[in-house]
Amino acid sequence: MKSIFIVLVSALLLPDATSQSVKSASAKKVYTNPLPVQFGDPYVLQTGGKYYMYGTGGGAKAGFSAYTSTDLVNWQPVGQVYYSKGDKAWGIGAFWAPEVYEVNNKYYLFYSAQWKENPTNELENFKIGVAVADKPGGPFIDLTGKPLFDPGYPIIDANVFFDGGGKTCAVVVGPNTFIFPFSTFIRSINTTLSLPVLLVLPWYTQNISFLSGE
Repeated sequence: MKSIFIVLVSALLLPDATSQSVKSASAKKVYTNPLPVQFGDPYVLQTGGKYYMYGTGGGAKAGFSAYTSTDLVNWQPVGQVYYSKGDKAWGIGAFWAPEVYEVNNKYYLFYSAQWKENPTNELENFKIGVAVADKPGGPFIDLTGKPLFDPGYPIIDANVFFDGGGKTCAVVVGPNTFIFPFSTFIRSINTTLSLPVLLVLPWYTQNISFLSGE
């Protein structure tokens, strides 16, 4: 009788234990806000079967940190992937809104920062920079010793669009959109990059301007 009772009790408890195990496994695949990521302006890149998240803050000093994940739920810190230092460092503060793009097996980090060249002592001397790495986890190194370009006023928050043929690169900064021929962009970025074509101004301006050029 004892052995029958034990078998019955085990049979009753086993499904519940299995159910709890399934629930526990499922719970690990469901995100809960807030995520344990200390970022503003987050940007996520998918590459090599993983996700890489970059953002403002996250404990980075004069640069940017990153996190990685395989499921967009569980994130692990990568550490600081970009430092503004060395001969090509031009930013001195306000390191904001990094975005990373994979092009031809290279990773390009576009970011905003305060430019050290500020002869008129402008309070907001924000410009866009580009750094490159061989891996999404860095280290990213600045391509030039100055911003990508200088339109003569503060610009932040670059977002890049590549056309289907890989020939054109549009950079959205703040409310404006600038356009580069991508081949020229890559070839000349190690020396001097001329001011790109201003493609469109924001809708709330009096006259929306469309400019064309090579």
